[in-house]
Amino acid sequence: MPKKDYPYVLSGDTAGEGSDYFTGHVLNNVTGKQVAVLREEFDADEYTRQMYCLGKYYNEALIGIEANFDTFPIRKLIELGYTNQFIREKEDTYTGKHAKSYGFRTDRITRPLILSELQAIVNDNIDRINDKETLEEMLVFVRNEKGRPEAQDGCHDDLIMALAIAYYIRPQQSMKRKTKPDKEIQKDILKDFGFTEKIKVGSDIGSRIEVF
Repeated sequence: MPKKDYPYVLSGDTAGEGSDYFTGHVLNNVTGKQVAVLREEFDADEYTRQMYCLGKYYNEALIGIEANFDTFPIRKLIELGYTNQFIREKEDTYTGKHAKSYGFRTDRITRPLILSELQAIVNDNIDRINDKETLEEMLVFVRNEKGRPEAQDGCHDDLIMALAIAYYIRPQQSMKRKTKPDKEIQKDILKDFGFTEKIKVGSDIGSRIEVF
């Protein structure tokens, strides 16, 4: 379940390159733990709506969807008013300026990078991964005869790629729990003790609180 005031990230890998599944992972961005997983044979429209609902449910999570095969989910999220999406930058070799676009793009540079980062998570913090199907995919994720990491023949790696994206996009979202101002904390404490009268709140949590 989502925790109040906690930031989350939500990654997505669309069906493509022979894959039938649309996938998504939600991470608690304070702990880095996997808290929800989406894996279904959707069409792109239904997938986008599910991702929209997941993002809203998990405190307006930062959504990062792969943009390699289908940019419809990214464009549809914008149409639905969901703008808290991962932004990638690419340098224009002619002007030297950086163009910004929504979504994550997997290429010959980013693919080994995100998979290496995921490998480090698996080596050092495997307890962050809670989903059985994701772990099962990792058991059949191997290097082919050319040395390229991928799923064995007849298997899938949709969840692995989406999880790798999730860990990569984390820095674009806050990694700290939102904190209330001291005055709001003091009011909440008084409510917990049943005080409903008008209160005079001090300037900090250690100040004297008068009830009158």
